[in-house]
Parts: sequence; C-alpha cells; structure tokens
Amino acid sequence: MTSDDERRTAILEAAADVFATKGFSGATTAEIAKLARVSKRDLYDHFESKEGLLAAMVRAYSTTLPFADDLGSPDTVDAFLDLLGKFGRRFAADLCQPYRTALFRLAASEAGRVNELGKAIHEAGAGPVGASVRTFIGKAIAAGVLKPQDADLAMRAFFGVLVGESHVWQIVGATNAPTDEEIAVSADMAVEAVRRIIAS
Repeated sequence: MTSDDERRTAILEAAADVFATKGFSGATTAEIAKLARVSKRDLYDHFESKEGLLAAMVRAYSTTLPFADDLGSPDTVDAFLDLLGKFGRRFAADLCQPYRTALFRLAASEAGRVNELGKAIHEAGAGPVGASVRTFIGKAIAAGVLKPQDADLAMRAFFGVLVGESHVWQIVGATNAPTDEEIAVSADMAVEAVRRIIAS
C-alpha cells in the first residue's frame, strides 16, 4: 500500500471483519493490523485507540446509506408517492444488508462501553438521511402535494411500515435479511400508508 488513504481503508475493512466475528472485546489491534497488512504503528497513526477505530468504522459505513436528495421536486401526489416508493426500496435494501446489520448489532452491544458509537451512527447515517427526507418532504409541501400538518405522521408511518420492528428482529438475529420481493412489498405498503394519510 502506497498511500495513507489506502492504509486507512484497509484498516477499516479489516476492523469490520474482526469486530463482526470476534466482537469488540475479543478483537485486538494486532489482529486487525495483521489482516489489513499494516503495522500496529500504521494503525495507531490513523486511529488513536480501538474505540476510535470502531467509531470511525461505523461512521464510514453509515455514510453509504441512500439519501433522498436526488429525488427531485414532486408536483403531484402520484409523483410524490412514486419517488417515495423508489427511495424506500433503496433505503430498506441497503439498511438490511448483512454487513450493515452486523455493524448495527456490534454497535448496540458495545454502546454502553463505547459511548461514541450511537453518536457516530446518528451523525453520519440517521441524521443526514433524515435531513434529506425532510428536504424532500419540504418540496412536496411547497408544491401543495402534502399538507404541513400531515408531514410528520406521514414519515413516521412510512418508515414504521418500511422497516419497523423487522429490522430490530434482524439485528438481534431472530430473522434473516428480507428478500428483494419482501422489501418491495414493504415499500408498497409504506407508500399506501402515506397515500391514506394524504387522502384523509
């Protein structure tokens, strides 16, 4: 590896593998460095501690979640619901990827000991995604497609039906990741929930 960026990426990828299989407590920086094919000195040049490495890894993976920024400005109810459904399929498919679920599971199990994790997940993932959805919703309100007083209920219903408790059960290992067909069904149901709120 010839650059700091390459070394950093290799360390993060190795950390994801080791943390997912050994847990935070069972993982060692020596094992992570060996898998990344870097020295422990290289690892500590990039990350000051194992806790910092875990937080950086969660942050890096969280930033790949789909955003709603590219959905455009819907000018009809049908256009709004169509775009919302497309975003929902992308979001649910990415959120439920096994590697991401393993990281969420790890973050949840270590949250009491590694206080940065919850903050890192929110700041890098949930926060920006939520902001992008609010921007999209704002465009729908400006176009007269959605009433301002319905916006919060519509989004809570949408995400509740789209992922809801099924994602929690996946994180705790009670269920497998949903298939593409199951995600499509959930997205359609989530859109229908929003349609009913708009029509009420």
